[in-house]
Amino acid sequence: NDTRGGHSSGAYIDGSIYKCLDESPNLLSLIDESKAELFIGHTRFGTHGDKTAENTHPYKYGKYIGCHNGVLQNHEERLLHHDLEDVDVDSKAIFSILEKTDDYSELGEFGGTINAVWTESNGQLYVYRRNNPLYRYRNEDGIFFSSKKDCLTIISGNANKVKEVTKDKLFIYAASGELIESIEIKDVSPHYSVVRNWDDY
Repeated sequence: NDTRGGHSSGAYIDGSIYKCLDESPNLLSLIDESKAELFIGHTRFGTHGDKTAENTHPYKYGKYIGCHNGVLQNHEERLLHHDLEDVDVDSKAIFSILEKTDDYSELGEFGGTINAVWTESNGQLYVYRRNNPLYRYRNEDGIFFSSKKDCLTIISGNANKVKEVTKDKLFIYAASGELIESIEIKDVSPHYSVVRNWDDY
């Protein structure tokens, strides 16, 4: 996943968040030693905000611990709408607003590109994709997600077993990988003539 990042890396493992600058090998020993049922990792290519460990995903806002891939084009307006302080990284706006509202439909209000993965400190995994790549692969060990299809193809050994996550739905999984619920998220975001993505930077 470092080919989509490289500026910094972070992970939520066994109830703790770990962050470092540069690529993800700095975290590999922690991953290798972990027996966690729920793991969230992220490799950041910074588009908004300084390239610091503090600005590295995953972010924690109250019970929400998560990461986002994409570029939000109206995060300032959404924060202002909810009377929340501006953030230095656009992705933080997702979890700041969710913490205040506990309303998943807010995901549909963001313009730009978005996929987001988080937990609510309850052992469950929440997965949402609108228009940014996100793939899944399931085997006997559980379910895996990645923004890069080839990463999951390496694990599965067969690209046909790797599926794209359905857009405009929030999927909630138990730590075992069992799907608990799916919720339709209506896209009511402003549609920009030019949609910026991380590779534009």
